[in-house]
Amino acid sequence: MVVVFIIILLSGMGFGLVLPPFMFAAMNMGASPMVAAAVISTFAIGQFIATPIWGRLSDRFGRKPVLLVTMLGSAVAYVVMANATNLWILMLARLLTGLLAGNFAVATAYVSDITPADKRVQGMGLVGGAMSLGFMTGPAIGGLLGGADAETANLYLPGLAAAAICLLTFAAIFLFLKESLPPEKRAGSSTHHAEIESSGFKAFKHVLTRPILVEMVVMGFLVFFAMAMFETIFPLWSEARFDWGPQNVGFMFMYLGFIVMITQMFLAGKLAPIFGEAKLLMGAVTAYAIGLILVAQVPSWQ
Repeated sequence: MVVVFIIILLSGMGFGLVLPPFMFAAMNMGASPMVAAAVISTFAIGQFIATPIWGRLSDRFGRKPVLLVTMLGSAVAYVVMANATNLWILMLARLLTGLLAGNFAVATAYVSDITPADKRVQGMGLVGGAMSLGFMTGPAIGGLLGGADAETANLYLPGLAAAAICLLTFAAIFLFLKESLPPEKRAGSSTHHAEIESSGFKAFKHVLTRPILVEMVVMGFLVFFAMAMFETIFPLWSEARFDWGPQNVGFMFMYLGFIVMITQMFLAGKLAPIFGEAKLLMGAVTAYAIGLILVAQVPSWQ
């Protein structure tokens, strides 16, 4: 489990490294705020398309091979991003990182494979904590590498650093991670045939038949939609309001990642038995909405 924690941590770091300077770098290439937002959003498009496919491939060939392919491919994509000289290449690189971001879902499946059913909640909490820790450290490093000034911000050093982290993660997977899905449990085997019938996009159709699951999916979509909007717009808003550049944006994302990590690893598990999961979820969503409203009204960062 320690190896998996480190792998997810490194993956989160690689993802977070390019966030602070990305919008500034895109605008320095001539993009308007709307175009820059469209470029950065291609990651989510690629991830939406490819994640179910990577999941099916990991069911068929095992978790480790898919993790190796996605990490190596991500390293190449970040090198392309680091050397992008125009918006089209930058968009292509961003799309590629999204298409290869299935490693998060596959790593989660790996934890599910090796964790007993009665300890699966703790295992998923560990995944969330590792991702949050990676998101906390990655933007801070990316902000430092991207520069303090928005007008000179670029993705060269953050992109190369993200590629190096992907290669380090690739080496860790290759050397230390054992396959969690034995051949007899993989898709295509007689013992796994019934399971694979409900995987991938068919599972989504199953969700639509259960109202409670539909409500959860819609709520999750709206929350993550709001989160993505904040991550996209905040760098430009902070520049206009506080004259911030990638460095300060990276530190702010580090602070937010720290809060999320503390909440996921220490508070959520203790508060759920007290208030119940439904009330805790509604309270968290309400607090998030209030926080976004308050951020928009802040006159000064000091």
